[in-house]
Amino acid sequence: MRELREAPAGTRGLATALGWYATKHALGIYGNEPPARPFEAFAPAPDDPGARLVAEPGDYGAVAETCTVVYERDGSPAYGTLFALRDDGSRALGKADDPAVMAAMVEDGFLGSPVELRADRSFSPA
Repeated sequence: MRELREAPAGTRGLATALGWYATKHALGIYGNEPPARPFEAFAPAPDDPGARLVAEPGDYGAVAETCTVVYERDGSPAYGTLFALRDDGSRALGKADDPAVMAAMVEDGFLGSPVELRADRSFSPA
């Protein structure tokens, strides 16, 4: 800021930084003149979709919304969890112990794909 305050009008400066663990990068561009167009905060009011109902366990189809595979310390898959959307808008939960299903879960294209859920909360790609 000192450099910009002492610089000729219209000078700009760049400041960069790394976040914790050096995994995020931040930057700021600063100037010593007011902008041509004043700053405006963009704060849209999102629609509130309301709470989603959680479907009871059962045999039905759904679409994979999100999932994760939990791994053992040795790197082998332990189990997978699934959140899926049914046609009625409710959310269904599933758990996978089958290595083939867990392998499918980590592939591109699994999210958004159809799945078949069962009453014991297991599931498989449709």
